[in-house]
Amino acid sequence: MNVLQRLARRAVHTRLEQVTSGRLTVHYAGDTHVFGSGQTPAATVTVHDPQFYPALALGGHLGAAE
Repeated sequence: MNVLQRLARRAVHTRLEQVTSGRLTVHYAGDTHVFGSGQTPAATVTVHDPQFYPALALGGHLGAAE
């Protein structure tokens, strides 16, 4: 993971820490982070490519979709 990807990951996680309803579980490289304290709705994302983080941070929802 390069510097841009690490910074973007940190920014995305900081934003996800603001989730107040539901729960989002993010898996990446053996790490698991859970955001939100609700039970429903719940979703799980497994990140296979670290470029996901800059795409999401800089490209919004369209960047994440790619």
